[in-house]
Amino acid sequence: MTTYSRSRTIARKSVDALRRIKEAVWTGSTWGSNRDMILSELVKKGVTAAHQIEAGQKAMAAGLELSEYVMPGLGGQALWKEHATATAQVLNQINPHFIRIRSLRIPDRVPLSALVKEGSFRMQSDDMLAEELKLSFRPSQA
Repeated sequence: MTTYSRSRTIARKSVDALRRIKEAVWTGSTWGSNRDMILSELVKKGVTAAHQIEAGQKAMAAGLELSEYVMPGLGGQALWKEHATATAQVLNQINPHFIRIRSLRIPDRVPLSALVKEGSFRMQSDDMLAEELKLSFRPSQA
């Protein structure tokens, strides 16, 4: 069984509790990772990079198969480099089994939509997204 899990929920569990869940039925978990400002202000995710790292490391320590989602473009043209760098830092600290890419789509119902309409958030071109992905997936320098 695989589930989508919020990092905030996983971080509240102990590694032992996660192991017990895994032994009962669970084989995998997925969530995304981004820069704190983007998580809190632009997408109102309710977590920080530290939450993402803590949850990811606990899931890995418990032996869960972990997929992390990356959404290039979420920083827009203004914050793409910061978003990519923070994403790389989070992914390198977790070292998940899989990293999956999700396309950015901004429906009218999300707060980021208003910023797009007023012009303060500018979407990236395909070439810009490719540059962001290259930076997001660089190996750890440690």
